[in-house]
Amino acid sequence: MKSILTTDGERNALCVHYQTLLEIEEPLYIKEVITNKKLREIRIHVDFRRGTKFACPTCGAQNCTVSKTTDKSWKTLKIHGNDCYIHFRTPYIKCTCGTSIYRPHWENGSSKFTVWFENEVIFLAHAMMPVSWIGAYFGEHDTLIRRIINRYVDAEYAQIDWSNVKCLAVDEIYLGKKHKYVSVFTDNDTGRVLFIADGKRQGTFRQFVDEARKHGLTPKKITDISMDMSGAFIAGATKYFPKAEITFDKFHIVKLLNQAMNDVRKAENEHKDCRYEVLKKSENLNLKQKKKLKEVLALNDKIARAYAFKESFSDILSYDLSAEQAELLIDQWVLEVRESDIVPMKKFANTVYKYWYGVIRYFTSRITNAISEGINSVIRSYQGVARGFGNRTHFKKYVYLKKGL
Repeated sequence: MKSILTTDGERNALCVHYQTLLEIEEPLYIKEVITNKKLREIRIHVDFRRGTKFACPTCGAQNCTVSKTTDKSWKTLKIHGNDCYIHFRTPYIKCTCGTSIYRPHWENGSSKFTVWFENEVIFLAHAMMPVSWIGAYFGEHDTLIRRIINRYVDAEYAQIDWSNVKCLAVDEIYLGKKHKYVSVFTDNDTGRVLFIADGKRQGTFRQFVDEARKHGLTPKKITDISMDMSGAFIAGATKYFPKAEITFDKFHIVKLLNQAMNDVRKAENEHKDCRYEVLKKSENLNLKQKKKLKEVLALNDKIARAYAFKESFSDILSYDLSAEQAELLIDQWVLEVRESDIVPMKKFANTVYKYWYGVIRYFTSRITNAISEGINSVIRSYQGVARGFGNRTHFKKYVYLKKGL
């Protein structure tokens, strides 16, 4: 390799420039800067003054001597489009407590990249740049980029305090045939993703409890949990959070209600094409759709009665009611539905009775999985950004980076 600089003055000036740029202070100094125009590389060689004594990296003792040195190098950010590397004759510090290697300020737990390089990787990852794109930008393999992201997330995640968490939202998300389901535990007050557990079984709650203890959160501190009517989730919440009140997510209840309405529609052959009109709220329909809905309700008595049940139950959930008022209204609604001949609606009414405590609890807690559902939609978008994430671990770290730290 050849330097493009020819005079000692130019070389010294460049060393001073990079010494300032890299914040290198005595007793360290830049010995030389070597450039290679053909390879578009800049290599900065750092050394320390002869006879220098260092503080011990382990115990902090002063005036420790150097026992030996080893040559190490780190890739740093590009300079004027050139790949840039720092080479350092790294000393081993001999102390009464033992021998430790010196850690320069540009090292960030990696023997390959500088702290500035890794910070730029994290910045781009935060900006939703795909890992493959970041790797291509820096000329590095995806695996190395993921390692940087994972190491950063692990360090930050381990320091998070969950001791003030009181209300959880728990939801499942499908990642596809290869990775299947994960369960997402979210702080319902802040919207922070706390933990992503593999699967959607009762044991996912045990996984969360084990992790929560590391962050200062014990099960007795949880007062409320919002979730769907999954039997596994109910069992897990009851077993591991015995003092928490369960609220069944309002939007999940409405989803089941709409499924019942849709089953009624599909059973009426002559009106199968009115799905949107009977499932959406009337205020979201345009004039043409409202006209069609009016015609369908006038022509088909069963759809009309099912639609009335759907709307009245939705109205109850939207009212600002006390738990006692809600009990009276929902109880009356269930009795009326059970006296009808609309089977899908009767099944839904039975579901409401089966999970009565969690349905009514909403009118006291007023919590839903809205935050969790919103996060899940964002998580699904991360699958595209982290495409080819290979395993769940990489995917989880990407989610924690954006929504957990």
